[in-house]
Amino acid sequence: MNDQRANDAKTVEARFGPSPPDRLRTTCMSSVNRKMAQGMLWQTGARLAVRGIGLVSTFILARLLTPADFGLVAIAVTAVALLEVFAEFGSQQRL
Repeated sequence: MNDQRANDAKTVEARFGPSPPDRLRTTCMSSVNRKMAQGMLWQTGARLAVRGIGLVSTFILARLLTPADFGLVAIAVTAVALLEVFAEFGSQQRL
């Protein structure tokens, strides 16, 4: 009896395609995958933009400041970056 039902289900699926929940699941997953890919592209673009702006601002500061002042700025930026890394490490441990 169960074998007959399984064969009937396969025959119906072969003739008419997957059942509506399967089609809906496939449609939803492709939508989610598309949104994830778009989100990754936006994140990558945003990071590249931030890095580019930082590089340009570094070049501008290098032109405007004296070498001693630029060295102080470099030390300050390095200290802030290290503090951010340690703060990020601490929050990752808590998760």
